[in-house]
Amino acid sequence: MHCGIKKFLIRFIIIILFIFCFSCKDFQRTSPDPPVPPQEPPKTEPTAKQEWKDWIKNNHYKIRSLSADDLDFSDLQFLHPLIGDRRLVQLGESGHGVSEFNQAKVRLIKFLHQEMGFDVIAFESSIYESFFANENADSLSALEVMKNSIFGVWHCQETLELFKYIKETRTTSRPLILAGFDIQTSSWRGLVNRPENFAEVVDKLDPVYAKEVLTTDKAFLAIRNTTISPEDKEKYKSFYEALTDWFDLRMDELLSIYASNPRIPLVMRQTSWSMIHYIDKLTAKAKTVTNIRDRGMADNIVYLLNTLYPEEKIMIWAHNYHIQHDIGESETSVRNMGSWLINPLRDELYTIGLFMYEGRAAYNDRRRYNIKTAIENSLEAIMYYTGEDYSFVDLLYQEWDEGNSWMFEKIWSYDWGLIKRLQTHKNQFDAILFVKEVKPPAYL
Repeated sequence: MHCGIKKFLIRFIIIILFIFCFSCKDFQRTSPDPPVPPQEPPKTEPTAKQEWKDWIKNNHYKIRSLSADDLDFSDLQFLHPLIGDRRLVQLGESGHGVSEFNQAKVRLIKFLHQEMGFDVIAFESSIYESFFANENADSLSALEVMKNSIFGVWHCQETLELFKYIKETRTTSRPLILAGFDIQTSSWRGLVNRPENFAEVVDKLDPVYAKEVLTTDKAFLAIRNTTISPEDKEKYKSFYEALTDWFDLRMDELLSIYASNPRIPLVMRQTSWSMIHYIDKLTAKAKTVTNIRDRGMADNIVYLLNTLYPEEKIMIWAHNYHIQHDIGESETSVRNMGSWLINPLRDELYTIGLFMYEGRAAYNDRRRYNIKTAIENSLEAIMYYTGEDYSFVDLLYQEWDEGNSWMFEKIWSYDWGLIKRLQTHKNQFDAILFVKEVKPPAYL
């Protein structure tokens, strides 16, 4: 009996173990372990000539922070001797949809305003909308000032910090002035009152013509985003040419009437002039669009410098493509804004191109994309070897040697972090501000 019980227990234990093994196997089949995440490919350093790597490591300025709230400008003091007494500083960006570029420029603008006497920030946006957003800033929120003036590509939290600062400075003895220089319209909100503003100024001297101006400007604004017929092109271009002539013939009288704010008739005149070229741009063949727009923007910047703000120093906010000194070096038959500015303003001008190494950015329509890998011996590959998250290198004052020969010869760099451009960077920019890793803006 004892032996039988023992055999029974042994069989029972074997059966239990058999069932347990199968149940465990089933458990593994229905509840697998979490999958192991795929490993990212190891990041490799870009390829660049050793002498270039050594030079950039020892010949750059480290920028400590991009934060708009960081008002300790000790890391930016190197800009004083580089910029000196120049009246025009251009702040570029290789792509519009980059958070760090917006941050860097806001902090630079605060520094240039507070420590170097720059009192105007002019955007690659409408001369009209930007001016009147500034005029009405006391009754608008910072967000409204931004949305009433500049293009939507900059409607983000990072850029809003600049407009908050503009609002804050209006109670000081040196307010930061918002301006624009584009021939294009940039904000439908800012355009709402333009026909009435035109008519109000014209009405001071010619009430009958003021009614025509009101009606015609309204009509043009209603069709500007459509395909403009040859007949409409001729009609509206002739209208704005006549209106510009009207302003020119009567400007002395208007300046006397607007003695308390003479910039109003001056801006309205230049707005009318801009519409002539805007219509040409809207109806031009693709190959000539850049030439028309950029020549108009260059002329508007000269107008800001010489007529609207002749006593002020001005900062420019625009894409690298527009501010660099000669896009024709890499893009034949094209003249960009900088090519029209560099010769008459060489001694007044300091141009800073902003470039990025890796990360993600956004197109103008806010879709995200990945920055391409740096090309061998490219600007991005060389600047990587500063070893900093944010760095700055001057080009203007350099003399050739083997270590910096890269800036004197044609090498690749990226527009938008995507489009290859072969150019001599010392011929195009006076300095490079480099951000190692970027991300899209926090859009509003």
